[in-house]
Amino acid sequence: MGLCVDMMPLFPSTFKINISLAEPLGLRIDINSRLLYWTDAELGTISVSKLDGGYRNTLVETEIDKPGAIVTEPYRGYIYFTDWGIKPKIERSDGDGTNRLLLVNTLIIEPRSLAIDLKERALYWIDSAQKSLERVNYDGTGRTLLKFVVELNIFSLGLDDDAFFWSGYSSVNGSAGNLYFLDRKLETDRYSVRWQKNNNYKGISLRPYQESDDVIPDTCPTASCRGLCLPKPYGSYSCWKDDETPPVFQNCPDTISVSTTPGKTYSLVSWGEILLKDNNDFIVSSSHKSGSEFFLGSEVVSIAAKDLAGNEAWCNFSVTVNGYTEKAPLSPTVYLVICIGGALVVLVLIAVTLQLVFMSKLGRQHERHSRNQGVDNASVNHTHSGDVLVSAGSVQYTIPEDDSYYTHILDDY
Repeated sequence: MGLCVDMMPLFPSTFKINISLAEPLGLRIDINSRLLYWTDAELGTISVSKLDGGYRNTLVETEIDKPGAIVTEPYRGYIYFTDWGIKPKIERSDGDGTNRLLLVNTLIIEPRSLAIDLKERALYWIDSAQKSLERVNYDGTGRTLLKFVVELNIFSLGLDDDAFFWSGYSSVNGSAGNLYFLDRKLETDRYSVRWQKNNNYKGISLRPYQESDDVIPDTCPTASCRGLCLPKPYGSYSCWKDDETPPVFQNCPDTISVSTTPGKTYSLVSWGEILLKDNNDFIVSSSHKSGSEFFLGSEVVSIAAKDLAGNEAWCNFSVTVNGYTEKAPLSPTVYLVICIGGALVVLVLIAVTLQLVFMSKLGRQHERHSRNQGVDNASVNHTHSGDVLVSAGSVQYTIPEDDSYYTHILDDY
């Protein structure tokens, strides 16, 4: 099953990012800059694009193993993300992926979920392995263990002024897709659980309820970036790698030539799947489909690919359909050569056969001569049954009377 990122109600059409995705986990929209950020745990990357999927770029791909949750601080130009791989940690970087700062990297195992409190300027996360809910300031100070949430497997975390919310399932009742909430005052050790059986809740997100004290206007609308404008702290920005790379056809066919069948003026022509590679989503159009009818003569097949940044590429190849032609009869000269060749083959076979017969006869004569020598000093006696008893030394041979071969030998003897 293919993986993709869907974007739905903000536009009249639905857009998809489904190129080079393996295991997209974290997903966050920067409401100030109108950007989409996401993580891919299998590829080990953090990427960004416009809300329509255009100008897609990879921001973080080094010193990171399995990125999970990601949140944005839209008014200060930061992003925060978790890594639950070989070296689990929580990091911060500018909105363009630069100036990375390590916030938490000790006593942490599997930080899959992350939430941000804009008023407190703090981050909250649940460690799915340690079953712990913790807090830390934007700069990595003030780390606090708030509560252990035992017997829960956490997917995602959110918060508002009054409560924490997370999705997951309980290992006690085996129910999948539960929703949980916990009073932020933590006045008791008990938490309430609301769940609906058979609902497959995974990610959870709350509509922004807070206004940060660090309200800084977005400068990207007035920036001179031709492509993607990414926020940085304190109102600055960076123009990030304008997409000028067109899609690449990896296996554009060569010229195709076919022939029709008897009585036909066309042929069905097919070619293999055309493979494309690009750093963005693209749309493919073709003048002909594989398996279409092509009539006698030559036609050019044109396949075009256009990515969301407007870069285009083409794959053009010709298809030639030739008329059916019967095989010409053999000329007299060719026929004569074939006949002579066949006769020579027959003569060679006859010669080989005669030679084998001669060698076999010669071998039998030699064998007879050897046997004749064996009876030179033998005594011959007739038995009462008419057979002949031949004695040569300590060896005796009984020869039937009707054996013409041995009779001939005895006559000579």
